[in-house]
Amino acid sequence: MVCQNLVRDGYCPDGNACSFSHFLKLCNLCNVTLVTEHSFNAHICGKEHSRRLYHASGARSGVCAVCAIVYPAPPTLFSYQQHCRSQVHHYNVVRAGLDFLVDEQEPRSAPENSRFCTSCKTYVPYHIWQRHIRTRKHLVKAMFHATKAAQESTAGNKHSVEISGDEQDGYNFGVLEPGQTLVTLPIDIELTSPTRISLVDIQLMSQTSSRRFRQETPFIIPPFRGALKHNQTRTLNLKFSPKELGRFDDRLEFTFRDETLGERFVIARYVRAVVANQRELEALGPVAPFRRPPRRRFEDRGYSDVDGIQYPFESDIIWKAKLAPHLVPASIQRVLSSGSPQEQIEAIRTTILPPTVNASSYSRNWSSLLHLEEVQMTSDISAYDMEAEPIERLDGGLHKLRVPGLAEKRPSIILGDKIRVRVHGRDGPFYAGYVHMVEHEHVLLKFNYSFSAVRGQRFDVRFTLNRSSLRRMHQALAVAWNPERILFPSERDIEFSTAPTEEEISDVRLVNRYLESNPSQKLAVTSILNQPPGSIPFIIFGPPGTGKTVVAVEAIRQILMQDPNARILAAAPSNSAADLLADRLKQQGTANSEIFRLNAPTRPVDALSKSLEACSRKVGRAFVVPTIEELRKFRVIVATCITASLPYAMGAPRGHFSHIFIDEAGQALEPEAMIPIRTMAGPHTNIVLSGDPQQLGPIVRSRHAIACGLGVSYLDRLMNRPIYNVDAGRGISVVKLVQNFRSHQSILDYPNRRFYRNELVACADPVVTESLTRFHELVTPGFPIIFHSISGEDMREASSPSFFNPHEVLVVKRYVQALREDQRLRLLDSQIGVISPYNAQNGKIRKTINAPALKKSRPGVLKVGSVEEFQGQERRVIIVSTVRSNSDFVKYDLNHTLGFVANPRRFNVAMTRAQSLLIIVGDPVILSLDQMWRNFLDYIHASGGWRGKPRDWDDEASVQAADFLLQRRRDTVNSMDELARRLRNVVIDDVEDGDVASENGDDGGQDRPWREDE
Repeated sequence: MVCQNLVRDGYCPDGNACSFSHFLKLCNLCNVTLVTEHSFNAHICGKEHSRRLYHASGARSGVCAVCAIVYPAPPTLFSYQQHCRSQVHHYNVVRAGLDFLVDEQEPRSAPENSRFCTSCKTYVPYHIWQRHIRTRKHLVKAMFHATKAAQESTAGNKHSVEISGDEQDGYNFGVLEPGQTLVTLPIDIELTSPTRISLVDIQLMSQTSSRRFRQETPFIIPPFRGALKHNQTRTLNLKFSPKELGRFDDRLEFTFRDETLGERFVIARYVRAVVANQRELEALGPVAPFRRPPRRRFEDRGYSDVDGIQYPFESDIIWKAKLAPHLVPASIQRVLSSGSPQEQIEAIRTTILPPTVNASSYSRNWSSLLHLEEVQMTSDISAYDMEAEPIERLDGGLHKLRVPGLAEKRPSIILGDKIRVRVHGRDGPFYAGYVHMVEHEHVLLKFNYSFSAVRGQRFDVRFTLNRSSLRRMHQALAVAWNPERILFPSERDIEFSTAPTEEEISDVRLVNRYLESNPSQKLAVTSILNQPPGSIPFIIFGPPGTGKTVVAVEAIRQILMQDPNARILAAAPSNSAADLLADRLKQQGTANSEIFRLNAPTRPVDALSKSLEACSRKVGRAFVVPTIEELRKFRVIVATCITASLPYAMGAPRGHFSHIFIDEAGQALEPEAMIPIRTMAGPHTNIVLSGDPQQLGPIVRSRHAIACGLGVSYLDRLMNRPIYNVDAGRGISVVKLVQNFRSHQSILDYPNRRFYRNELVACADPVVTESLTRFHELVTPGFPIIFHSISGEDMREASSPSFFNPHEVLVVKRYVQALREDQRLRLLDSQIGVISPYNAQNGKIRKTINAPALKKSRPGVLKVGSVEEFQGQERRVIIVSTVRSNSDFVKYDLNHTLGFVANPRRFNVAMTRAQSLLIIVGDPVILSLDQMWRNFLDYIHASGGWRGKPRDWDDEASVQAADFLLQRRRDTVNSMDELARRLRNVVIDDVEDGDVASENGDDGGQDRPWREDE
């Protein structure tokens, strides 16, 4: 229960003797009061805070002239904003190529028969006014205004007592260099009238006795207590003694007593300090203040694009199956054009998607979800549009355009893509240029011969979505082939199936002898070999580091040796995974005459390793596709799932392949996995999937599509069917691999218990896993995990909504530098990886650690990227920067942080990439909001891996309260309800308004990676 004196007056006269909570924070953005620290952190992670943050960042409203949406009269700001946030609005703008900018006007007329609520800042119809003022949402905001007024009253000088320091900003120690052990800041207190006033107490809010979560504070309170004298200045020294890097904030409360009146009053000041190298911190700061780009509205002037010169892909292929357009249907556009996101999702489920998904409705369901994804992708790609950019004219009709972020595939541009440009500030048509070459940060384009770029001239640039991958998925779904054994396997499909016997397993003569000592791997290979033609899909369930790709390669080699007529299509969602498959197959003895690595013509030729050049084909700067007659001669074709559509398009007959393998199947969209299956599998084709449903699924950008199931992979969906139970189906439909050949036992321990029933066995080479257990930066020698606890500061810059944390960048830099300089470790840069969920943070880290003074001509590349970019990979050392800190709850929102923090699959992937050393840099106050993370932090703390800012909870609290955060939230709601009742003197009917998700509240487009196009 929060102290009522604090709420009413802004201070508590009882001080530390008070038995009630003194935690009270205001969110000025949302007009709410938070009465526990965890409720405060939970609030700034919520949807409502996210939605308000978006609008506070510069979102505008106006009248739409693009989508032909008719608004009721008088127009309402809410209705326009709701539509303007919709995916379909942005989709229609980009697809139509509209680009005439106009000023947007907010509807100015108030709705009729309504009353303005000053607490909620909205108009409320008269007929529901009484209900509105009894809702929890209104009462919380009313309480906020009352509490804010009380807190503001404590900031000002009063009762003839004047305290130095700004009433709003308080005392700021500034940026202090690491190593400064003690800094003093004087505080002057003056009594300006001859009254009897005594200073009875000075306390920091973080140290009040009523707080359950007490943090150690580096601020040292002045010891003085006693009477003040008229016209005499009493100078007190507030001291700051930091032990760690980071940002430190608190609230200093001075409690006085008026001896004449016998009353107490409080004057409060905020105290702040930052410990860091100021020069480094300034270098990492925002290049410009963050300002969300204003929403633009477009009008069609009737111009058509001036088409450019397309890239001349070398091909003599006659395509038998043409790609249809598969445009987004009008019915989906209508649903997405209005209503809240929840209403849109409900409408999609009831009017667009089939009521049940079965063999007959399968294609309709997945095609509809792909259309939803396309709408979001079209909107997201336009976020990279540029204004007033120079274009350099080169020889040969080429034009050079710089594209920041191109190296990180933000945006993702491939050979043949179309980019539209127009002279900046002019009306007229766009010139469509086609990509003829992709360099590190530039693209070379060819426009129509009438296009000219004069030195000094600037252009507006519009990126367009490459739809070829989407169209190929639609093409596969449109094929009339829906076997139940493939799409919806059931018990009847394995009625007579049995697991391999010990004798059958021992009879297999393995090509890779390392599998001999691994029973689960050998069982998986034998089970695949024993499947009769036309069986259900077989799943190799491979947790991190268990060698699922090794099993798939061995199974392919065994099939080729046992059946001379076997033909295999081996696919994967990404080129890197497909290259790994092909490379492993060659290493295990597959001849160049037997295997072909089928590459998309749009793939950069230098992306293919030298070892695979002999089993691929290229002409000039592009890959080419052999004729269908040539392709059919190869026994194994390896391709991405998207490029695996080419044999079908060239006329390869259904059933040509006896087996179709899909590695890393958990990362593929189900329609993506269906490309090789639905186009090429026949009644006797066997399907083998390998992956891990506990790791990251496919990349999906549309929250509508995620809500309706597009984020569930084919492998994941099958694993949820009863016949794929890992115990009952072992050796028949699935085999779970359990020997981990990657990580140190301590690194594997927590993910093993959390995700894999503690069944994984650490079998990695100790020469590798133990190689860093004596690293001098380890907190405890022998325990190769460090959690570096720090409270930093979240920042954004310019027009990018992506977050970065300079304090964490400097900590990451420190560890990278220590790893590089320790000659005993002999680490290459390629053996170190840095993971962060935010693109901006990755960019800052990349720039910092690759600075010449730090890199010092070291060979290799130290990869910095998102969790998605590291899935399927491993490094000797992994450093994870979680980025977010609750340094300024008014300006920043943590919605994405908790998405990263609380997503079990993302956590699993991030924590299982390391072989020898795992370092996590983060704010424990934020991370502990999630039970999974809190348990992991407890494990690190108990094992001796904690460094930096101490925990503000104890082991007993974590152990005894599994639903710790949930209980805190319930307590908060109850406390807020009671406070609201006292403040408003009304009875709350149990009415919930519910959260409304914002279409743009999380700014996720720039931090979410893009799927590979080919």
